[in-house]
Amino acid sequence: MKREHLRPLVHAGVLGFAALTPVLGRWGMAGAAGAAVLVNLFLLPRTRFGKSLARPGERRFGGLVTYPLSVALAFVLFNGGGGLLAWAILALGDPAASFVGGARNWRLRIPWNRRKSFAGFAAFLAGGSAGVILVTGFRALWMGGMDGVGETAFSFEPELLVMVMLGALAETLPIPPDDNLPVALAAGSGWPLIVLWKRLLAGGTGGG
Repeated sequence: MKREHLRPLVHAGVLGFAALTPVLGRWGMAGAAGAAVLVNLFLLPRTRFGKSLARPGERRFGGLVTYPLSVALAFVLFNGGGGLLAWAILALGDPAASFVGGARNWRLRIPWNRRKSFAGFAAFLAGGSAGVILVTGFRALWMGGMDGVGETAFSFEPELLVMVMLGALAETLPIPPDDNLPVALAAGSGWPLIVLWKRLLAGGTGGG
């Protein structure tokens, strides 16, 4: 497998560890991701697998470290399932954008970042939405939904597109050296707004 394909696949594949959420809970997942930061910083670069994942000239504190750091911060900052959603959007949206955006020299480019294309942006929206469907379905089946959002297994509630859109927009920004932190935090920042909106709607319905 080509090196440029291996890293996005690993990026997406580690979302499988989300299955540990019912066991570890929010803070346990944050701690596990924090431990992964240390592993990726000190141990992974010494292994053959780690060397195959590294990009040429990549700094030690690069994407392999900021990815688990982003996941840890998402769980710390966004409760009620928001951290899990932000991770899912990052895990599947970012590699989808990389695969599609790098597949060819697309004509339609993002005006504020000519290195990015609208095709990659659309791919992020599709991949991020798929991630949301997966984790909301998982939470609905095993943990009873997310603060009233995503209570039906493997459904996609339209308001969750806010998180996907915010993550996709962050991915288009010209932010060096990688966009893991901006994408996860931007996506997660939509979660409190969605929860507030759902509670306002519930309150309005109840009061009527």
